Amino acid sequence: KRTVQAMASAIGHRLRIRPNVNTFNLIELAKKLIPAEWRLLKQPSLHRERSTVEVRVAAPPPPEELANTCKQYDEMTGFRLTVIG
Repeated sequence: KRTVQAMASAIGHRLRIRPNVNTFNLIELAKKLIPAEWRLLKQPSLHRERSTVEVRVAAPPPPEELANTCKQYDEMTGFRLTVIG
């Protein structure tokens, strides 16, 4: 909270933290990060209570590519990406 207040003072504007996640953006980012070769089977599922987005794919992704994609999603959102396939 202090960091937000300090930033607001520094830029001269009021800042607010949204108490809820933007579910649309979480889902869209998951769809964007999943490579076409994985063949997304249906809309990603958001599990707020677990801070997880779950995707089902037709083709099992290579382990290194999966790890990189999941890490990138986590770093961008703070949510865990779970890939089932």
